[in-house]
Amino acid sequence: MRRLERLVAQILGFEGWEVVDSYWETPDGVRFVPIGWHAVCQDARLVFAVGRRWMGRCADCGYRCQKVHEHLDTRRWHDLPWCEHPVDIEYAPDRLMCAHCARACVELLPWADRYQRETSRS
Repeated sequence: MRRLERLVAQILGFEGWEVVDSYWETPDGVRFVPIGWHAVCQDARLVFAVGRRWMGRCADCGYRCQKVHEHLDTRRWHDLPWCEHPVDIEYAPDRLMCAHCARACVELLPWADRYQRETSRS
């Protein structure tokens, strides 16, 4: 992991997660690389793609689950703004098969409650 991504992972404070990628995006979803800070327009969005470092946890009982039932599509959650720029956290969660409660549910995400598209910090 790059130095910047390690720093961002520490700032986010989600234990067991890492920043896999970070990039800027225009309002219409086009990625770009800024050339100096003056080139970043005010409505540009900063996106952090995160990945799980450890085993997923059941959202119902909190038990660690080894069996992945289904890989879901990538989702985004709006986080706190940074330097007046909107920030999104991007992740493709897994639907896990829990051996403890015998349910298939989407894994527990430390930054958001169920069915939410905003982080619990925003």
